[in-house]
Amino acid sequence: MGECNHNHLNNFMFLLPLIIIISLFFSPSDSISSTAGKKLHKLVDSICNQTPNHKFCVDAIYTDPRASEADIILLAYISFGLAYTNATNTLSFITDHHLLVDNQKNGSLAEGLKQCSLDYEKAVAALEVALNDLDSETYDLEESAGVLAQSAVHCEHSLKPTMTISSSLHSQLTRRNRDLKLLGGICSVISSRLFN
Repeated sequence: MGECNHNHLNNFMFLLPLIIIISLFFSPSDSISSTAGKKLHKLVDSICNQTPNHKFCVDAIYTDPRASEADIILLAYISFGLAYTNATNTLSFITDHHLLVDNQKNGSLAEGLKQCSLDYEKAVAALEVALNDLDSETYDLEESAGVLAQSAVHCEHSLKPTMTISSSLHSQLTRRNRDLKLLGGICSVISSRLFN
């Protein structure tokens, strides 16, 4: 009988390292994490599929390292935060160029930049409201998201008469307006998902 227990012990000692090795490769936490990561990746993909530019959406969201593990609330913070960064940087860009243009006495361009400045001030204010709404968990974000696209489109229209005056400045603002409009689209899709 002692020999039988000894054989079982030897078998167990042989199997123990094998069990440990197998468990390292097939850890339940890895499979849960992997499944969660795939589910979250599907969330980003499904959001971006509803935007006009899927690649821009995915690239923008994944500039934030938290995106790979983000739920819909964190994705809202990420997208509105990206839009806020874009809008505040563009507002600074416009302000800097507006001062230069004023010194050059270029009335048409100065007027276009003044209007763009007002549009981006409106976008920044809407984004501040949206980020505060996220903090207070009210999630009334759709109106703020709509302001972004309106601001970008209005600024672009304000610059149309100045295209020939400063093509470099115009193209830079066109890109920034396009980015804000696309970020607004991402914010809009995410806003609509917060209630589902």
